[in-house]
Amino acid sequence: MKTPALLRTLPFYGMVLAVVLAACGRLAATPTPTPDIPALETRVAVKLEGSLTAKAPPTWTPTATPVPPTATPTVATPTATPTVSPTPSPTGGPAETNARLAYVRLGQDRSANVVLQAGAGSEGVVLTHFVEPLNMSDVTWSRDGEWILFVSAHDFVHSRNNERNVFVMRPDGTELRMVTGDYIDPEGAPGPYATLRGKVVDGQGDCLVSAQGAASPVLAGTDGLFELPGVPLSAAWARAICQPPEGVPLQGDVDLETTGEELVPVGIPVEPRGRGWTQVSLSRDGALLAGTYYHWALDDEGAKSYTTSGVIANLEGQVLSEAQLPEDTTLMGLDWSPVDDTLVGGLTGEKGGWLWRWDAHGGSVGAIVEIPNTDQALLAAANPAWSPDGTHIAFGLRQWHLWEEDTSRTELAVYRLEEEEPRVVGPAEWGRDADSASWGRDGTTVYYELSDRAEGDDTWTKANGRVWMVSVADEEPAPTPWPGDEERYLPAVDPS
Repeated sequence: MKTPALLRTLPFYGMVLAVVLAACGRLAATPTPTPDIPALETRVAVKLEGSLTAKAPPTWTPTATPVPPTATPTVATPTATPTVSPTPSPTGGPAETNARLAYVRLGQDRSANVVLQAGAGSEGVVLTHFVEPLNMSDVTWSRDGEWILFVSAHDFVHSRNNERNVFVMRPDGTELRMVTGDYIDPEGAPGPYATLRGKVVDGQGDCLVSAQGAASPVLAGTDGLFELPGVPLSAAWARAICQPPEGVPLQGDVDLETTGEELVPVGIPVEPRGRGWTQVSLSRDGALLAGTYYHWALDDEGAKSYTTSGVIANLEGQVLSEAQLPEDTTLMGLDWSPVDDTLVGGLTGEKGGWLWRWDAHGGSVGAIVEIPNTDQALLAAANPAWSPDGTHIAFGLRQWHLWEEDTSRTELAVYRLEEEEPRVVGPAEWGRDADSASWGRDGTTVYYELSDRAEGDDTWTKANGRVWMVSVADEEPAPTPWPGDEERYLPAVDPS
């Protein structure tokens, strides 16, 4: 996939030669317990949080010079920018308030967890109990309301190479599991087990080592040597994550092999790179995942450089295909249609933003609508969401001011198919974001988050977030806040 010039990743640091130890671990009947591992994991997770899991990666910056898509839009191009309105006040008009709403709530320690609330007047029930700060980047539902899906950095050390993974759970919080990252639940990992010995190559700082199906990661020594007990002989991979005293994380993974009843010792080279999911959607039949996937490496100046792609995967996390993006555009979210097996995505390029369509295999169907830049701002379409009847698309209209440095905002917009242009229904002032739309079951109410951008942060880290709702059926939409004082993000309405 081709990506905008500013997002093209420069070559990774050269891979170092793996160091393979001579000694092999003996077969163990059961995994060896390591009672202090949770504390060790927490210690490393806290050190990694600032540079690895604090927030999803940046999506786009206004200094890009990409080439616009080459496909022809299927409807007329808008001739004007959606009308800008003042930031909404809490005195707006009525909207649906009895929805079963899932959202992310932040605790005082900035830990992020999914909460389910059955109507505005009810008490929210916490469904997850994660300790990682700011670990969530998306929440959604299956169309039948049987599952909640979310993207999180929680327990990422147990995935093969992802920093963020897709999870599913029942609306009561049961049956929680990671479905991406080649993950195997340690409680269900088949024996027999052995000890994996090896060395982290070119590591710096604290280095955490894990393997597929192993319950307890370990910290490598200062020389990089490690012994990881309780690894299933059937395990396919091992990974290492290091956090230098200064700089970005170093990561790497390798395949595992066995010789009889032993695991072959490994060297795990690490380098400054990473990848993972930022957003996910489940197809209407519940068989396929689609979402935005990122890779990062370091550019010549030592800064993280991101590329993004749209992937389609099965429920085991196996990637089946990628969305065919128009040349030199950046993907900013995907959503399955509720009425057919197609996808809508948000794009940005040199001339503006697009809502685009793909088939179930990632084949490009063409533009739904183009939103051209203005004389004042560069525009992008982000995180689109289909209405229940498939006639409207809500999305975040991102704008970067051309004449003011580091000045941007995201406003909530809605596009009705076959109309000329979208309209803003959830306005926001510069420096604020109205995004992450989710439709109510009535087909007219849209829930969204309104948040400030953390000052001086270039990765869209948010602050002072709240859930709002607005009736798009009104000629002059009047957004109102969802009741509650806690910081809340990523609203998702049960569509069933």
